[in-house]
Amino acid sequence: MSKEVEAPPQIPPLKEGQDIVEWEYLNKVSEVEAKEKEAKQANLDRLEKLNKDDSSAHKTMEDIMAETTPYSKMTLIELVNDVLKGYAEKKEAELSVNADATAESLVYKFEKTAIARPATLGPPKRFKPRSPVGSKLNINNSNSSLKLQKEKTPRSARSKSRSSTSGTSKK
Repeated sequence: MSKEVEAPPQIPPLKEGQDIVEWEYLNKVSEVEAKEKEAKQANLDRLEKLNKDDSSAHKTMEDIMAETTPYSKMTLIELVNDVLKGYAEKKEAELSVNADATAESLVYKFEKTAIARPATLGPPKRFKPRSPVGSKLNINNSNSSLKLQKEKTPRSARSKSRSSTSGTSKK
């Protein structure tokens, strides 16, 4: 009778170990990130479904152009209105999905920041803004700093002499 004995897995050195508080924090954050990833995938699926779903009751411009029969003015107005209505409904649905995705993203960011971070991990990472508004603000700030630098440029010798003589003549 023979039995096979397996050695336990190699234990990492204590230097590489984590404190229980840190481990719990990282697990909570990874759970929130997993939920966030699932929500992003669901939103992508909804967007793909919207893009693939062209079987709406509204006509498209391609449908109108394909027909060779002449139209009256009223018929053309109705067709164009139908095309525009279909386009507007599709864009409204896309914007709704994008707004939901943005709201969910903010909720998950809030959940991550609401988890108590252990002091041993240091300060939390900062989120970069996703919109180009932040970069526009930086451009405006750099322009204002250039204006300040221009104002601080040294005055000419003539303007210096004027300011010094005007101060002495008042005495």
